[in-house]
Amino acid sequence: MDIEIKYCVMCGGYEAIACGLARAILVRFKTAATVRLVPVRLGGHFEVSLGGALVHSKLATYRFPAELSLLDELASRAVSAKAVP
Repeated sequence: MDIEIKYCVMCGGYEAIACGLARAILVRFKTAATVRLVPVRLGGHFEVSLGGALVHSKLATYRFPAELSLLDELASRAVSAKAVP
C-alpha cells in the first residue's frame, strides 16, 4: 500500500495531524504500508491518497478525516485493488 498524505505547512496543526495519521496507518498495516508525508504551500490542503487515487480531501469535505473511518476505507480499497486481475 502506497499512501500519500499532503498537508498545508502554513496551517497551524496540520503537520501534527498528518504525522498522527501516518503513525496510525503504520500501526494498523505495519509493513504492508508505505506512508509519504508531502508538505505543500496551499491553504487548507489536507489530502490522503492510496496508490495515486484520492481517498480523502479536506478541501472537498471541509473536515479532517476521521481516523478509524479512513483506516477502514484504506483497508477496503487495498482489498479491492488486490481482487482486480
